[in-house]
Amino acid sequence: MNAAVPSAPERFLACMETSPRLSDKLTCREALRTINGYPEADYFLVCDRSGKPLGYLEKHQFMLSLSGRLGLDLYYSKPVRQLMKSLPLPLNAAI
Repeated sequence: MNAAVPSAPERFLACMETSPRLSDKLTCREALRTINGYPEADYFLVCDRSGKPLGYLEKHQFMLSLSGRLGLDLYYSKPVRQLMKSLPLPLNAAI
């Protein structure tokens, strides 16, 4: 008996549903503080004031962006939404 293997979009959706939330108004510095409080999380959902998902941050990629040669100077005071990735359209409505 083979159990049904979830598709990639289903796995992504399940991951996003359980991911910690970040406000789109946070600076990258504030987001970094929040992210450091969730060492087990790999993804963070970026939401507007009403809680609507706007995109997501991949922790590894976010940390690489900040640790680059000019990363801290370039991004620390910028809104986190500048580094977030967009949600795939079918998943955007599902979350």
